[in-house]
Amino acid sequence: MSPEPTALGFDTSGDHCAVALACGSRIISRRIAEMRRGHAERLFGFIAETLSEAGTEYRNLDVIGVGVGPGSFTGTRVAVAAARGLSLGLGIPAVGVTTHDALSFGAHEAVLASVGIRGDRYLLRPGPGSNILNLALDSGLPELKGFLGIVVGDDAGKIASTLGIRCGTPEFGIAEATALSALERLGQAEIRPAPVYANPPAAIPSGRRTPDAINPSF
Repeated sequence: MSPEPTALGFDTSGDHCAVALACGSRIISRRIAEMRRGHAERLFGFIAETLSEAGTEYRNLDVIGVGVGPGSFTGTRVAVAAARGLSLGLGIPAVGVTTHDALSFGAHEAVLASVGIRGDRYLLRPGPGSNILNLALDSGLPELKGFLGIVVGDDAGKIASTLGIRCGTPEFGIAEATALSALERLGQAEIRPAPVYANPPAAIPSGRRTPDAINPSF
């Protein structure tokens, strides 16, 4: 019998650096730290510690799972760049996992995911990446009244009370969900991970077009 596939999952799209290693349906090692800056400096150290604790090496991985946002512009790009590099160097696929998909992974009902980005609060609805609502603008909120599901994430209790829906908690940590989601999608058509932004970046390199807010090339 062949061994179960192993996934390395990581997410730096928020005020955290989170890494997890999954084998089959089990999480066998993880690291997480709250941080607003320094994701690039911390990420590979966390990955090395996670692999070492599990007694394994890069060459034993079958897939990379990476959080693609929406979230912090810089943090998301750090993780996506790392995943692309590891995928190329190891010759294994990299799978992009959105913030909504990670926060709703394992749930048995529809989920609204609340995340804070650049001081604003966003609600991520089930479906494609365009289902992003900025709570500060208040547009679209009436249609969520009576939503048949739960809200999870930042200020979930307050949002649930405002909308008259139920509050819940994610079934898994964000890195654990990212790793497990990557394993579920292993063998599907491969699409190179790309950041998902709630809004266009505030600054872009000279000579480049403004990236699409939902699915930019990078």
